[in-house]
Amino acid sequence: MFKLFKKYLPDISWAKVKLHSGVKVEELNDHSFPKLPHITKKKFCGDIIFLSPDPWNPNRWARKQMFAYLLQSYFDKVLYCVDHKHTDTFIPELKRITDNMYIYKQGVGKNFWQKSADDLAFKNLINIVNDLKMRPTAIIAYQSINFLLAQKIVKTMDVECKIFYDLTDDWTNFPGFSEEKRRLRMTEEEAAIRNADKVFSVSKRLYEWGKSNNPNTVYLPNATDFELMKTTREEGEIADELRNLNHPVVGYTGRITPWRIDWELLGKIADMEEKPTLVMIGEIHHDSIPLRDKLLQRKNVIFLGPKEYYKLPMFYRGFDVCILPHSVDLQTGSMDPIKLYDYMGSGKPIVATSVEEAKKFPKGLRLANDHTSFLSLLREAWSDKNHNPATQMEIARQNSWAIRTEELVNQIELTLESNHV
Repeated sequence: MFKLFKKYLPDISWAKVKLHSGVKVEELNDHSFPKLPHITKKKFCGDIIFLSPDPWNPNRWARKQMFAYLLQSYFDKVLYCVDHKHTDTFIPELKRITDNMYIYKQGVGKNFWQKSADDLAFKNLINIVNDLKMRPTAIIAYQSINFLLAQKIVKTMDVECKIFYDLTDDWTNFPGFSEEKRRLRMTEEEAAIRNADKVFSVSKRLYEWGKSNNPNTVYLPNATDFELMKTTREEGEIADELRNLNHPVVGYTGRITPWRIDWELLGKIADMEEKPTLVMIGEIHHDSIPLRDKLLQRKNVIFLGPKEYYKLPMFYRGFDVCILPHSVDLQTGSMDPIKLYDYMGSGKPIVATSVEEAKKFPKGLRLANDHTSFLSLLREAWSDKNHNPATQMEIARQNSWAIRTEELVNQIELTLESNHV
């Protein structure tokens, strides 16, 4: 019985997502989607596939989602695919969110039989690509497992297609990894870097690592939706959750994890003599819950959970100071926090720990070397009655996602032309 079930499982699962049975069309929300660039003619003949571990989430318009969405102006079709090892659903889901962009959640689930799950997920993905009549000329992969998937797609479909590897984190220094797992991840990541047609790196540290393994590595940092963030300076609503709070209000937006956040520093902020209201906005990792609960014993600390990206200006209006309370270590040193660009676009004063990529903005924020200086700079920031946001907002304007996507497109074009794909 088990063998019979396993034999027919791929066909059963695929029947759920065949296009003739109806693609789920997600309703467009004009507020939640960034503005597309005005392109009179598409630059590329062909399609692009994003292979990502991150779901499509309106609360997280991060690098992967921004690039995928904006590139629909340059390619015939865009498919954003969430790999099956990072999904908790059994049934695959395909949604069309614009005329030429699709989101595909592979399904199967991470707890399924490993070999069967890999084979089934790949078969369904190829069926989706063929049913959409896609001929990919470019694939952008995130994490080494998706790079291997990209290679398999190109080989199976027998297409002339360039594979780009986007380095956004140093997974070899991920906290909690054993030495054996760290070495294995290093081997996998460096193999992906070496075999990519081009590597994009989000930070200078990742750029040096990529360059040492592949000369076709370029530095492509993060950015912000400047047109959205600058509305913080306009007259508008303050989020209901932030009304009637005691000032000063010190705010953070972003993922809340035990390894990224300096929790000791958060405690010291909450315990300052002025008793600022500490507001934490973002998805919280389950391992952070005990740390959060300990911090919540203080009455001036609020955790609001994740919020839609397009609503962030309403929250920034209620902040007196935006903070980046990251731990300073190898893992955070390879990151380029998007929130820094968003903060600068909002025009609000910023205080950050001295993580590597924050150092490139000496005129856009206040940079602290230790806890004592962080608290001192906080007092300085919320007391600054003559704060002029012009410099930091100009930095944000020069680092918009529209500009960064143009840089990405130029790099893709150079790579495709190198072999006349």
